[in-house]
Amino acid sequence: MHFCGKYPNLRFVVFVRSPIQRFVSAWISRFDRDQEGHNPWTKEEEWGFTRFQSPAELACALTSPHAEVRQDASRAMMSSPHLHLDLYRYVGKFLNPKKRCLGNFLFVGRTEHIDEDVDRLSTLLEQRRVLQTRPSRQEAVMRQGSDKMRPYRMLNQCAVEGLREWYRRDYKVIQRFVKAGLLDKSYLSELEQVEALGWQGLAR
Repeated sequence: MHFCGKYPNLRFVVFVRSPIQRFVSAWISRFDRDQEGHNPWTKEEEWGFTRFQSPAELACALTSPHAEVRQDASRAMMSSPHLHLDLYRYVGKFLNPKKRCLGNFLFVGRTEHIDEDVDRLSTLLEQRRVLQTRPSRQEAVMRQGSDKMRPYRMLNQCAVEGLREWYRRDYKVIQRFVKAGLLDKSYLSELEQVEALGWQGLAR
């Protein structure tokens, strides 16, 4: 993407996901050591999971009135790439009007609708005659995790507000894609529904 101005024919494809769902999924994945111990924690991750023992606790701490708690929460968020490598870090700065890169985005898909959107992307690439073989139709299975992880999908309003603040730049990126017509504005309503769920526990 650094070369979007130099090579105007470059085209980018990116898939987005609800920042809140992505956070919970990433937290559970690393807490579970990417499926029950196959990928050990780093020392920083161990500190983070000891300090904050659920996604809700960590998320709520992001907006704590106590500075020390907020600092600890920020440190825990930065302890793992699963948590701190967000959408903005990948594409946000390239949406700056001065960069003039927005026109290089060919397609923006939604992870929550990955099967439908891969089909749409395949059709688009076929029309542009750049897809040699259409992917076989396979229903995407988003990892649910074990039943013991189910309680960790529960978020309260404090946690939702903390995550909205932490990922505020991600929401702006998604809004920019909607404004550019790369995402349907109904996706914004989906994100609001995700927040309103917490909540009864994320399905994924």
